[in-house]
Amino acid sequence: MEKEEYNRDTNPYPSSGKKYNNEKAIISLTSWKARISTVSKTLFSLLKQCPGFHIVLVLSEEEFPKMMDELPENLKLLVDNELIELLWAKENLRPHLKYFYTMQKYRTVPIITTDDDQMVYKNFAEILYNSYLKNPNVVHACRCHLIIKDNNKNIIPYRQWKWNCKTIKEPSFELFATGVGTVLYPPNILKISDDDLPMIRDILRQDDIFLKIKENILNIKVKSVDGISLGIDLKEISIMQKEALNKINTMNQNLNDVLIKKYKDYFK
Repeated sequence: MEKEEYNRDTNPYPSSGKKYNNEKAIISLTSWKARISTVSKTLFSLLKQCPGFHIVLVLSEEEFPKMMDELPENLKLLVDNELIELLWAKENLRPHLKYFYTMQKYRTVPIITTDDDQMVYKNFAEILYNSYLKNPNVVHACRCHLIIKDNNKNIIPYRQWKWNCKTIKEPSFELFATGVGTVLYPPNILKISDDDLPMIRDILRQDDIFLKIKENILNIKVKSVDGISLGIDLKEISIMQKEALNKINTMNQNLNDVLIKKYKDYFK
């Protein structure tokens, strides 16, 4: 797919491969150069374990300036055989690519986000979708942390929250959805638009933090969904890839705490 084949003025969301065919929900993910050689493994497992869902892979033109010419053959086959949709993003929004453009293109369909470094062994999409049908006005997440406050109602450090909390059964503002566990967002519930870009650029590596801010702004609760276990139903493809990312992620730099403090007015 060459750049001259489309005009963003007339087609702001250029894509190739499979067309959306009224599937009940969309599974959206992104990838980058360090993982593009293995993302097909994730996509194959999604196709096998989550039938009946439309899969969208979002890639950035900034990351892949030669576009299709830079992609591995096994990924091209999935696109050419119309098994997945490949959506091209103009700006490299890093982890935010997994939802930002997909949510704008498909405003009437639930969007399920997942990661590109996992093998899928269970139909998490169906579990999330069934939870959504019962409660269509909240965010549904397979892995949530419980935000903890001290006696002065200040949020304590991120590492001291109650991780992977399963004791809160009802939707809550105190639950923090983590994308690594897969998350379902009801249609257009976050009202994502280009107006969000300034904050996204400021929170470029922490998509979970930005999404929680949007939920708080719009008074949207999060529901913890049972039935999916990390390490069993969702397994990392490569621990080495994960360790490489840990050098810049929130665990080593405490960037979540920095951003929560910066945007504390949105966490009251």
